[in-house]
Amino acid sequence: MGGVQEGESKEDSVTPDTLLSLPLGVLTAERIGELEADRQALEAQRAGLAAQTPQELWDADLAAFLDQWERSEAVAAGAAAAARKVRPAAADDSAGDEQPPKAKGRSKATKKKIN
Repeated sequence: MGGVQEGESKEDSVTPDTLLSLPLGVLTAERIGELEADRQALEAQRAGLAAQTPQELWDADLAAFLDQWERSEAVAAGAAAAARKVRPAAADDSAGDEQPPKAKGRSKATKKKIN
């Protein structure tokens, strides 16, 4: 119940109750036109996919993957280059592993003189 049964289209499953439960803003002519345009675009896309062979679909997916891979590799290489530029500057600051001498607290004798 409630779902579209096999062999039944979505248009057949729309009931008056479904239409009455929709918000009024959904039923505007502009929104209906947008939905019709979306439906036509999707049908054209489906027809284009159905006309392609599995090998053509595989090749298109592989090409899209490789394109994305190359872009992500370029971004990673740019980030690595930026890190290399920053890293030597930080290495120059810490060239010596020696810690600077810590300031010593006042001696007991100095504390007594102050108080």
